[in-house]
Amino acid sequence: MGLFSRISNLFKASTHGVIDRMEDPEAMLNQYLRNMESQMRKAEASVVRIMGTAKQLSAQINEEQELLEKYANHAVAAAQIGNEELARHAIVKKQQHAAKLEILNNEFAATSKSADELRQALQKMHEEYVAMTQRKDALIARASSHKAQKKVMKALRDMSSSDGVAAGFNRVEQRINNMGYEAMAYNELQQRNWDDELQRISDNKAIDDELQALKIKFVSNAG
Repeated sequence: MGLFSRISNLFKASTHGVIDRMEDPEAMLNQYLRNMESQMRKAEASVVRIMGTAKQLSAQINEEQELLEKYANHAVAAAQIGNEELARHAIVKKQQHAAKLEILNNEFAATSKSADELRQALQKMHEEYVAMTQRKDALIARASSHKAQKKVMKALRDMSSSDGVAAGFNRVEQRINNMGYEAMAYNELQQRNWDDELQRISDNKAIDDELQALKIKFVSNAG
């Protein structure tokens, strides 16, 4: 697995952990961007380190190339003057530097390739970061809109529930209606009391009238 893949996986894992713990969309997005900034700084440090290694390898390659050419010239010069031992020594040194040069060239090629891949990956991360930054405000606005809608729907649900405002109004209205019914019943009862009293008065008058008639009749018979 390449360095960028490891960084990407680490970034995703840490971001998912943050999202699981947060409920505020704006805080989530800001944390997401901060995580990405941190990962980009790590990637930039890796690129700088690898580029430094490549420059060091390049300097070593140049040094080994100069030494190889130097001992190659020494071997030629020694052979020309007939100093076989010196020529042999120069050839051995030349071969040693040639072998080391081959190793350095291979390491430089691999390091340069890694540096190029990391630079491309870092550029992609920068582009993605810019895109996310541009999207953040739109996402926050959308989240605020959805949050407001949720509040309105909750308010409407609360109003229509058994403990909501509408239910409370209905209970008050029912209570007022009951008060009206009770008042009507009281008035009806009061009317019945008056009717009973009038009937009682009427009955007493009839009795009094009949008693008075008997008295008059009794007086007449006595005379």
